[in-house]
Amino acid sequence: MARRPIKVAMKVLIGVVLLGPPIGAILLMLLMQFVPWVANGFPEPVSTFIPGFFAALIAALPLSYVFGGHTAVLAGLALAAYVAWGGRLNLWVCLLAALIYPVLVGAVTLLDARGAENEGLSVLLGYAGVLAGTALAAAAVCYLVLRNTWFMKDATKPPVAAPRDGTL
Repeated sequence: MARRPIKVAMKVLIGVVLLGPPIGAILLMLLMQFVPWVANGFPEPVSTFIPGFFAALIAALPLSYVFGGHTAVLAGLALAAYVAWGGRLNLWVCLLAALIYPVLVGAVTLLDARGAENEGLSVLLGYAGVLAGTALAAAAVCYLVLRNTWFMKDATKPPVAAPRDGTL
């Protein structure tokens, strides 16, 4: 299998870590503003919805790295390793990498709660579910945004095999 230079893997890691958490925060805040607005039958005009969304977004963007940074780092490291070993970056690989941390949170929660009554179990599993949904949405949007940019072009193409005569 052909390998890629480390700079291609680092580009993948940097792109995921820098863009993943803000995109996840934007999508989560949009969902948290839009769903109650629709569920209540559009009680407020759009002119008041938009400023409320931007106010929530301004508060959420700095916190996006606190809550989504570790998810982005784990997904970015997995994607960087996959790309460095010759894998081709595509949407399904990005979605699978985004689920690493939420699945770990859910598994640790379930393993910790074996045989005991745990009142916080539903809260932690709910957190893992919200984290998984946000990570999946952020991974999909991040991939769709970055796939055709100069920054990620090398990661989405198949790797070039080294010549077989031993020269580089």
